[in-house]
Amino acid sequence: MLKEYFDKNDVFNMENGLHMVSCEPGKAVFEVELTGKHMSLVGRPHAHAGVLFSLAESASAASVLAYGYNCYALDSNITYIGTVTGGTVRAEAKCKDNHESETGQVRVRIFDAQNNLIAKGVFTVAYTGEKFDF
Repeated sequence: MLKEYFDKNDVFNMENGLHMVSCEPGKAVFEVELTGKHMSLVGRPHAHAGVLFSLAESASAASVLAYGYNCYALDSNITYIGTVTGGTVRAEAKCKDNHESETGQVRVRIFDAQNNLIAKGVFTVAYTGEKFDF
């Protein structure tokens, strides 16, 4: 149900080719197939850091929203370990907490098509206590 909501309403992700692969409370996977519009041409061609961050942030948000409650980001930190120049990039998010606390923490790992870890991040969210109607 949340996947359908994202597929129909998340204009930013639709415009940039990011899509949800799977989602359940506390876990989500997003992917993007890299194209020319996703690349940074500074230095040598590689996926733009903003694309990787957006992929991670989307997976993070979905893993939390799947509990059925609204939230918003308080803080984020991403560490880029490697670069990727093409293929499918996947972000896997796991929420450490649930909506019953005031804040939560989501860990995200980003992999290239060969399953090499290329980035990892930590996202801190605040739970509003309000139901998320999707």
